[in-house]
Amino acid sequence: MRFPLRLNKYHYLLNILLWLIAIMSVVLIVFGILTLCGVTTFLHLTTGQAKLQIIAYSITLFACVTLLTVHYTVDDEHLRIKLLFFDVLGGRIRIENVLNIVYSENMMYISYIWKGIDPVIAIVMIAPSKYDKMKTLLMEKNKNIVFYEDKNEVSDSKQQSK
Repeated sequence: MRFPLRLNKYHYLLNILLWLIAIMSVVLIVFGILTLCGVTTFLHLTTGQAKLQIIAYSITLFACVTLLTVHYTVDDEHLRIKLLFFDVLGGRIRIENVLNIVYSENMMYISYIWKGIDPVIAIVMIAPSKYDKMKTLLMEKNKNIVFYEDKNEVSDSKQQSK
C-alpha cells in the first residue's frame, strides 16, 4: 500500500509548484538540445549556454521528481519511506516492533523499537484522511499494537482559556 507524504497544509501548493518547475525544466532542456542540434530558437543560445542549460535543468528536474515521489509503503514486514525507489530508513521500522499508534493534535505518531529497549517516536506525515487506513493496515499485520486517540485536547484547551 502506498501513502504519499504530506508535509503541511501547503502541501498541495508545493506539489503544484514542483510540477510547474519540472515542466519548465523539460521545456528548457528541449530548447538546449535543439540548440545543440543546430536549430535556432527564440532563446538564441550559444552551444556553451545550451550545454550549461541542459545540465542545470536536468539537475532541477531530477530534484523535482525526487521530491514528488516521496511516499510511505507498507509491506508484509516493514513500514518504509521511499524516495524514488530507495528505502530512506533502510528497513528500520519493522511492523512487528511497532508498539503504539497515537492520534494527537491532528497528527499521527507511531512508537517502535529500533535498537535497545527504548522506543522511538515518529510522526507519520500523511494526509489526515489516510490515518485510519494506515492504522488499520498496521494493526492487521501486528495485533499487539495499542491505539490511543486524544479526544479531549480541544475541550481541555477551551477550559484552560476560560
